Parts: sequence; C-alpha cells; structure tokens
Amino acid sequence: MKTKLNLYVFAGVLIIAGAVFGLLLASALTHDQQQVLEQDVQQYLNFMQASPEMAGKLSVWSYFSTHIKWLLLLWLLGVTVIGLPGVLILIFVKGSILGFSMGTFIAQFGWKGIVFSAAAFGPQNIIIIPAMVIMTAGAMSYAIQFVQLRVLKQQIKESPKLIEFTTVSVVMLVMFLAAALLEAYLSPPLINWASTILVSST
Repeated sequence: MKTKLNLYVFAGVLIIAGAVFGLLLASALTHDQQQVLEQDVQQYLNFMQASPEMAGKLSVWSYFSTHIKWLLLLWLLGVTVIGLPGVLILIFVKGSILGFSMGTFIAQFGWKGIVFSAAAFGPQNIIIIPAMVIMTAGAMSYAIQFVQLRVLKQQIKESPKLIEFTTVSVVMLVMFLAAALLEAYLSPPLINWASTILVSST
C-alpha cells in the first residue's frame, strides 16, 4: 500500500510539474506571440458572444472520443512496460497543456482570466486529472511487478496483473464519460457566463 501511495504521489507531482511548466511557458511568450494569441482569444470571445447557444458545446461523444484516445494510449504504453516513459511523458504533457491554456488567459486578463479558466477547464478536469493520475500509477505498478517477476526473477506475493490494470482502465473510462458529460452540459453555460466578464474587460 505504501508503494502504491508513493506512485500516486509521484504521478500527481508529475502532472503538477507539467502544469507549472505550461504556466511558465505561457508567461515566457514573446510580444509578437502574445499578440497572436490575444487575437485568437478575442475571436473566440466574439464567437461566444455572437452564438451563445453554440459556444463551447459539442456532443458528449466528441469529448468522450478525445478522452478515449488518451486512455487507450496510456493503457497501451502501460501494458508494454517499455512504454512506461511514454506514460510519464503523456501525463506531463497533459499538465503542460492545461497549465499553458490557463496561463494564456491569466496573463492577458488577470483575475478575470482565473475566473474564466476555472469555468472553462475546472469541471471536467476535476475528474480527468485524478483519472489520469490513477492510470499512471496503475501503469507504473504493473511495470514494477512485471520487472520484479520476469526480469529480476524475484519472488513476490503478487504477479503482474494485466486483468487488474485493464479493470482499472475500464473504471477510468467511466470517469472519462462523466467528464465528457460535464464538458457537454455544464461547461458551456459556465463558459458563456465567464466570457461576459472577459468581454467587459476588453
């Protein structure tokens, strides 16, 4: 249990490190790059104001299919064992994308950008981030057991459990479905509300 807890902590620290990296990357953009991003953000805000019923709203399947790709990639890399570095890279990249996205709005709009980021990225990521941490910890646990049994020939109480790791993945699939439902039905009205705050500051 202590080993598994350490794996969860490591995965959590890794995704937080990725988020911090994304925030730093957003703040380190050149003036020209910031102007390009500012234009893109402004176009997005104008679109949301012109078409509030469409703003940020896609089908549940559109969101869910994106999450499935992340999940399948994590599972495939995890079961190969040698793909474990790829799992760690993926969760770091996920954190970096989230950090950069939030950092872009915060750098441009200050506290109002924090409000918009919380509305746009908060609901679904409350589920997605823990799910990815669990998947990463599961992949690391499976790889450690595999190496102990097959490579080091150690006598351990448990053998590598592919079924157990796959079961965890299926449970995470349900969590990703819940995240997709939040993105499709809760995030759009929150984004529309938060966008009015940003538009009032531009």
